[in-house]
Amino acid sequence: MKIAVIGANGFVGNAVCRDLSSRPNIELFPITRKELDLARPESWKQFPEVDCVVHAASRIDGNTYDIFKTNALTAKSLAEHLNNAGVKKMIYLSTGAVYGPTDEPTHPGMKCLPQGDYAVSKYLAEQETAAAFKGILYILRLYFPYGAGQQSPRLIPSIKSKIEANQPITCNTDGGPIINLTHIDDIVDVISKIGLKKEKKNKDHYIFNLSSDVRLSIEQITKKLKTEKDEIPNLVKSGKSPNCISTPWPNQKFRSFF
Repeated sequence: MKIAVIGANGFVGNAVCRDLSSRPNIELFPITRKELDLARPESWKQFPEVDCVVHAASRIDGNTYDIFKTNALTAKSLAEHLNNAGVKKMIYLSTGAVYGPTDEPTHPGMKCLPQGDYAVSKYLAEQETAAAFKGILYILRLYFPYGAGQQSPRLIPSIKSKIEANQPITCNTDGGPIINLTHIDDIVDVISKIGLKKEKKNKDHYIFNLSSDVRLSIEQITKKLKTEKDEIPNLVKSGKSPNCISTPWPNQKFRSFF
């Protein structure tokens, strides 16, 4: 099977490449931003002939224009480009942030009310991709991936940096918000299984929350990381952020954060 990974030098994309490269009978095409810049369709050139594409590229910071240009404005064109290249399956990695602030456990049947540039741009990209891609499409909404090699501004590296610098870490008065933490190895395991799955249809679209069953508060996470670093955290209980929890991916044994 031939699989291409867009965003191969990112945290999730790189981990997916490492896993797929170790599997037999896989011809892997790692595609970095240098080879395919989402914001520059002229850079796409001729796409390799593959069976499946894992779309793990996105922009999470920067100004509003750059975020939307990278994540959303070319999503339809990229899907059409992949159609023309003969791609039959795409796994598009999105975010649980598309649901917006809610204390209820999220699930794909809920109405999405994203807030902020990144969440809105990813939701628009989901819609544009689903409207244009002609093959099998899996939209996986990720919940707080973490693991070795991850960098700020992601949650766990940011908390670690603040602990080491003795900077304040804000949480709610009850220690929340509570979130789902999903280890990168669990995420990669699910993505690889979907990529290698033999499909019974030629066209269908699916949306799933790729979330673990590990639910922890910011206070619990901070105290765990404090123990690892042997530092006293500067925890400020003054926030009112909503929880960000999801129904977990079914039939999966997840790694514990502790």
